[in-house]
Amino acid sequence: MKRRASAGSETGDEPPSKKRRPAVKTFEKWQQQLEKEYSATTWLRCDTEPADKTKVSSLHCAVCRQYEARISGKPRFSIGYLRGSTNLKKNNVIDHANSEQHKAAMDLL
Repeated sequence: MKRRASAGSETGDEPPSKKRRPAVKTFEKWQQQLEKEYSATTWLRCDTEPADKTKVSSLHCAVCRQYEARISGKPRFSIGYLRGSTNLKKNNVIDHANSEQHKAAMDLL
């Protein structure tokens, strides 16, 4: 017999307040793990929940924000890591680090 998923739990449709948020300590661990290959401490930043400063609410790229005007014409340009991504997964951070827009911004440093 198949179990039914609870409403919104796997589709991502649940309200932002109900989504699991990584701890700031987890974010800091990701920064350190990704430092050697991606220089993550140079650019990866987090915003925290207003009601709980120990939980991450979004991730953004400080370098892409700094050079937005110069990288906005890159193929597959995405505003996500400039405004703050709520896709709080380590793989998403790696995808951003490997994007053409991020590489172009890092070259401008």
